[in-house]
Amino acid sequence: MKKIISFLIIASMLLTTAGAMSYEGALSEIDKTELKKYHIFEGDTDGNLRLEDYITRGEVAKMLCVTMGIDENEEITTTFPDVPENCWYYKYANILKSKGVFNGDENGNFNGERFISHNEVCKILICAVGLGPAAEALLGYPKGYSEYALMYRIYWDDLKNMEENASRNDVAAMFLRSIDIPHFESYFSEADQKTKFICYDGTDIYELRTFRTILESK
Repeated sequence: MKKIISFLIIASMLLTTAGAMSYEGALSEIDKTELKKYHIFEGDTDGNLRLEDYITRGEVAKMLCVTMGIDENEEITTTFPDVPENCWYYKYANILKSKGVFNGDENGNFNGERFISHNEVCKILICAVGLGPAAEALLGYPKGYSEYALMYRIYWDDLKNMEENASRNDVAAMFLRSIDIPHFESYFSEADQKTKFICYDGTDIYELRTFRTILESK
């Protein structure tokens, strides 16, 4: 039997479990080693992680491309108007835009040098695992995405300080906590007239698909 999870089932799980998902997000030495293993988070040119510093949207775009196992030479079908071709994050930002994972502001700009907030990180990670439509149907941005982030333990602070800039530590921790989440694929069921989700969790006929399985296959 196909592993198909409807939005209503996911939302029900969310409402009954989200309240118990709060925990600290400080990176351990094991966490740092794992992040470096997959080249998700390696520090500056001197190897310093600068965990207390804020992190820019451009830096997070590179992290996400690495986490998703995206080839830097992948086709770009649409671009951000404020990201010139000679910009170091040009490929990262525009590949993610082409995939619909990273969106611009009201003017369509990427704002790659701007610091990123916890809410924005929640959104891009939830979109990257395929739950963007579910988050939109639940409560939209930002609440729907942050609620799913709590459910899947991507975030740990009961939705406090979500609008604030995220530290490098927080973003690295959120990425690390996303790598074992099963990926989802949404489709609209004409019979039920609702959006449903295929879950790639390794059961039934669907293989396990996570960021880790993608990274391990490289």
